[in-house]
Amino acid sequence: MNGAVLQANPVPGDVRFVDYDKDLSKGNFLSVYDKPYRGRNRRYYKITEDGDKMCKIYREEWGSYKRKIDKIIMGGDEDKDE
Repeated sequence: MNGAVLQANPVPGDVRFVDYDKDLSKGNFLSVYDKPYRGRNRRYYKITEDGDKMCKIYREEWGSYKRKIDKIIMGGDEDKDE
């Protein structure tokens, strides 16, 4: 699969491959390189400074989303601030 991940499409039963390492490296969020190892190429990944910044933003967004869902599940008011 070479860095590809299965992702469900909105159409039921239709599945496609998404090559995340290419998308992330195009956005300068991930550095990708190959090195020979025992006669085969091995792929290596390294998060860039921009990728680290974006990761922090995603973690903050996820935390906000998770708190809202937790409040709904636990019976709280999701619009109230903590």
